[in-house]
Amino acid sequence: MIAVITGVALLGFSPAGCSCISPVDMLSFQAGYSAPGTLLSPAALEAGLDKTLHGRPLAPHVLGDDHCRQTTPERVVCRIPVHTSPLLARGLDVTYQASGAHITHVSVARAVWLNY
Repeated sequence: MIAVITGVALLGFSPAGCSCISPVDMLSFQAGYSAPGTLLSPAALEAGLDKTLHGRPLAPHVLGDDHCRQTTPERVVCRIPVHTSPLLARGLDVTYQASGAHITHVSVARAVWLNY
């Protein structure tokens, strides 16, 4: 009986699982797709991001501090890793272009870079 009460108590107080969204899924959601865990083509992501983000304010941390940096006042570049190994990382380079602090174009390209 004590084991049952302890089990229920532990189940009731166990921490919730992480509700974190991966950068790839965040990118898909921003592009207007709801396919978590699916890597869409760069062309599909670019078309969706252009459509959904055009005219919105440019934020320097579009996909988080770990992935994005503002290179000019009107440009944010995000490097999203998809597959990593000890030597190389493969993923997507996403560039947000702006005019007057509002997004005018988003480009998405496959990229490979040294994993350091």
